[in-house]
Amino acid sequence: MQLHITCERIFALATLVLFSGMFVGCGGPTLCDVTGVVKYPDGETLPQGGRVVFNSVTLQESFDAYTNAEGKYQLIAPPGEYRVIFRAPMTTGKLNAQGELEKGATIKPYASLKYANYDTSGLSYTVTDSGDNVYEIIVDRP
Repeated sequence: MQLHITCERIFALATLVLFSGMFVGCGGPTLCDVTGVVKYPDGETLPQGGRVVFNSVTLQESFDAYTNAEGKYQLIAPPGEYRVIFRAPMTTGKLNAQGELEKGATIKPYASLKYANYDTSGLSYTVTDSGDNVYEIIVDRP
């Protein structure tokens, strides 16, 4: 899986380090593994590069990961309720021999854009510190 460092990730890690300093002596915050796969209703997985974002309802923090070639993702997050979005990778249509987009080709996502918005994705999950946090995200084609 590729490692993508974003400003959001750096901020989230800095916040976690800050909070862990506040809890010295009482075990610090619990972080949980969250894993899953993004696929279409027919079971076909999406190509590598989709972004899964878990946005905490209470912490005002986001935790994200990119999908690999099998559509799988893995991230860490504290227990709690999350609203989730998925930003699909884009397809560019036909490229010429120089790797340029052919005239008339369009750029479109591999999944419906409704999953890229917290108000329309319809995705929400609970991360717990006991049990599995494995979430299969089913998305519609565009």
